[in-house]
Amino acid sequence: MRIKTLFLVAVVLLFAFSSAQASLVVRGTGTINGVSGEYKLIYDTELDITWLDYSKSKADWDIQVDWAEDLVVNFNGQELTDWRLTSAGDNPTHGWKKTSSEMGHLYYESLGLLDWKDRNYGDLTTTEELNNAGEFDNLIAAIYWTGTEVSNVDSEAWSFYMYYGSLNWNGYFVDCYALAVLDGDVGAVPIPGAVWLLGSGILGLLYIRGRGKRQILYKHFD
Repeated sequence: MRIKTLFLVAVVLLFAFSSAQASLVVRGTGTINGVSGEYKLIYDTELDITWLDYSKSKADWDIQVDWAEDLVVNFNGQELTDWRLTSAGDNPTHGWKKTSSEMGHLYYESLGLLDWKDRNYGDLTTTEELNNAGEFDNLIAAIYWTGTEVSNVDSEAWSFYMYYGSLNWNGYFVDCYALAVLDGDVGAVPIPGAVWLLGSGILGLLYIRGRGKRQILYKHFD
């Protein structure tokens, strides 16, 4: 009975560990072709995308779209391509708490920040707050382009205001920052050794106990 209890505890711990993982998990650092320094690759377990912790300097929408499409990141001996700007989601509308957009989800769900309205229209979100709230080091309290165009307006695209927490649109000609994301996970994080040791130890006890019972049965029938 005690072994069964320990086994159940191990299962619960393994489940709790996987469930308790933050939605943002650092997979490591990589380098960007043509840019100095190393930058985190951060996996979002809820959106199943990998963020590059690098804020591209301000430029118009077309330039930022091209930058993301041409981006090459060197990570763990491989070249990661197929980057894109973030999505504003399906049928986006302007305003606060637009968590169906990837930037909105990052701001509210992953970083747990408040919008300007919930701050009683007082202080704006700062760059320090953005980078202290999660795993990022290079977010900026500014406007970021998304890769989503406005469906019913020519030459405009959706952008996210990181100091307001709001989604809005701007003309292509406006200079804004950009973040790049990659669909999927660039690498799995192993379960910590302590958890593996606990699980394997309990399984070993179960094996020994089962083996002991078999030996008793064999002796009984000899």
